[in-house]
Parts: sequence; structure tokens; C-alpha cells
Amino acid sequence: MSSKLDAQVLKNIVRTLVRMALATLVGLGTSVIVARQLGPGGNGLYALATLLPVTLGTLTNGGVIYSNVFFLANGKTGLRQALPMNFILWAILSVLGVAGFFGYQEIFGEEIKDSAVALAGICSFPPYLLQLFLSSLIQGRQDFRYHSYATLAPVVLCFVFLLISYSAGYRSAAYAVACYGASMAVASVLTFYFLIKLLRAEPSEKRELDEFFTKYFRYGVFSYIGNIFALVHQRINYYFVTIFLGLTGVGVFAIATQIAERLLVLTTAVTTVALPRLASDYGESNGAQLTAQLCRLTFQLSVVAAFVLAVLAQIFLHEIFGANFAGALLPLQILLAGSAFVAVTRILANDFTARGRPQLNVSTAFIPVLVNIAACLLLIPKFGLNGAAWATFISSTANLAVKMRIFSKISDVPYWNTLWPKLEDFRMYMGLLRRFFPRGINAY
Repeated sequence: MSSKLDAQVLKNIVRTLVRMALATLVGLGTSVIVARQLGPGGNGLYALATLLPVTLGTLTNGGVIYSNVFFLANGKTGLRQALPMNFILWAILSVLGVAGFFGYQEIFGEEIKDSAVALAGICSFPPYLLQLFLSSLIQGRQDFRYHSYATLAPVVLCFVFLLISYSAGYRSAAYAVACYGASMAVASVLTFYFLIKLLRAEPSEKRELDEFFTKYFRYGVFSYIGNIFALVHQRINYYFVTIFLGLTGVGVFAIATQIAERLLVLTTAVTTVALPRLASDYGESNGAQLTAQLCRLTFQLSVVAAFVLAVLAQIFLHEIFGANFAGALLPLQILLAGSAFVAVTRILANDFTARGRPQLNVSTAFIPVLVNIAACLLLIPKFGLNGAAWATFISSTANLAVKMRIFSKISDVPYWNTLWPKLEDFRMYMGLLRRFFPRGINAY
């Protein structure tokens, strides 16, 4: 594999980015509908309830989704073996997740305990987990067309179901969460259809069942633990905002977070394409140079996008979401300031995973969590939602610093090469422009 971004990788990144950008716009439309119809308090309830299947999915997936990508990409597992085993694991983990929720639902907050919203949230968990498993199989096969469709489907379906529900007069938070769950269920069926089409083109194989489980969990456990810490780091602010500021505060902060996270669509597009490519052919020097270039590309574009989004938010946030969400503006701008750091951190974390060394992510995962918790306790009581945003910014910066240090040490690539622009980056941009505008920009 070339140490630089070859044409096929760039082509896949751009195509994936376009489809995910569409998903981002539709997802933003969903956020606007929910916020407008439910208000800050109802939006906070919706945010907590839809966080429930995400939390359970992270706690119960056992690292299967990361193993799917790694082992399918490098040919150590075939789709004919992985697909039925994923269904078996999904069934077992779904039962464990639902049982765990009803046994320990207090940890998810009094606000959604024993409510219709909680029931809708827990019913969303099994289809959410299935969609995670199935889409990771497609990613491992490096079919980015089908993977993009699988990513886009639940977002579009949720938007459509919400429009239908609200048009019929069903406008509570419980119905909104039910639309979310229904979109996951239908999307998982569609994703399964894509996998069947891929399966028909794959030769039959026979491998030992115990070998499958052993290698999957041996590799996946480190990614699993690391992503639990990552989820805590990303969402612990919701918990502290709920404690100090209540559901209304969560509803406003959720809008700021959701908009800022739309910027990470670029990182998602890059990692979706690059992770299986790195896993399938990782030469230590070549792979490291490719990762460094991906980091620079993502950082540069994220900085520009963050600036543009911050300016647009200053102009349009009040008009789009209403006066009740005006308090989301400054937290959003703070979160956008740190979004480029988050983007680069994700690239580096995926590099460690592609090397077959996910334990590197686990060994430092507690650092941003502890920094975030300490910052939340210090800043939220005094500065409110702005304090929650600053806590995220500070902890994300610490996380990037740690991962840059590790990457530089194991790759012999200077840490500044992951951020500082190089001449080859501008050549790459010019090459992209020539590819998409072969007759020159003025001709269009």
C-alpha cells in the first residue's frame, strides 16, 4: 500500500463523505423537528432516551464490531462464517442488555426511569445493536457504497417517521423515541439485504466455531474497553448537566453537541474507508505515513468547517431552533473549537486498531475521562452549559496530546507531522480539484 493517499482511497473517502454529509443534513432536520415540537425539556428527555440504546450497545457489543472490520478486511474471516455468528451474538447480547437495563435502570437516571420514554428507548436497543453488527460486516468487506446506504438509511427513516408521527398528531417524546427505534429496525432489514447480495459472491468455507469466538474476543476486547471509556468521555457531560441544570439544560446542551458532532462526519468518512484499508495491508512505515497524512487532511478541513459552522450558527441558530435554544450558541462555538482535535484523535485511535494493537487505546483511555469529570465538577456549577462545553474541550485536548505522543513514539513520525501542513497536502488538494474539475473551475 502506498504511503500516500492513492486515487481509490480518495475516491472512496469523497463518495462516503458526500453520502454522510447528506445523512448529516437529514439528521439536523430531525434535531430541528424534535427541538421545535418538544422544547428544551422534551428535547432533553429525547436525548437521554436515545442515549440509552447507544450506551447499552457500547456496554454489550463485546468488541464484535471492531473484530468484524479487522478480520474481514485482512481475510482472516469470511462473511459466510461471520454473518451467522453475528446473529447468534446479537441475540445473546440483546437479552443481556435488556435484562441489565431492567435490573439496573437507576443508573440511567430518574428522569427516564419507569416511563414510556424509557420503554421506547429500551425497545430501540436490539435493532440498534443489530444495525451496528451488520453495518460493521459491510465495512469490513470494504463495500463503501452499501455501507454508506446502511449509514444513511436509519437517519432518513427516522426523519420520515417523525414527519408522519407529528402529522398524525403524535408529538410526545415517547413517540419521537419510538420513531428512532423503528428506523433502526427497518434499516437493519435493509442492511441485511445488502449483506445477502455480498454473500452470494463469496465462496463457501468451513472454519471452527471455537476459533471464531477466540480470535474475535481476543482482539475485540481491547477495542471494546476503549470504546466504553470513549462513550463515557463523550457523554458524561449529559449526566452532570442533568444533575446541575436539569432536563432543560440537557435539552439545550444536546443541540450544541449534536450540531458540533455533525462536523465529525469528515472523520467518520475517513476512518470508514481507511481503517479496513490499513488493517488489510499495514506496513509499519507506509501505514504510519498514510495515517499522518489522513490526520493533516482531517485537521485542516475540520478547522475550516468549524469556522464556517460557527459563523453560520451565530446567524441562524436562533431562527432555526427558536429562542428557547439561544443558550446553545456559545457552548456550540466552544465545542466547535475542539472538534478538530477530536477528529485527529479518532484517526490516531483507528491507526492503533488497524495495527492490531487496540490495547494502546485502552492504556490511556482513563485520562480524558478523569480530566472531563474533574472539569465538569469545577466548571458546570460556576459557568453552566459553557462550563460543560469547556470541560469537553479541555479533555479532548488532553486526549489528543496523549495519542499524538504514543503515535510519534511507535511510528518514528514527528508529532507535528499529524497537524502541520506540508507541501504534498496542497498538491493533493490541487489533484482533487483537477479530478473533479478537469476543464478548470472557470469552465463551470
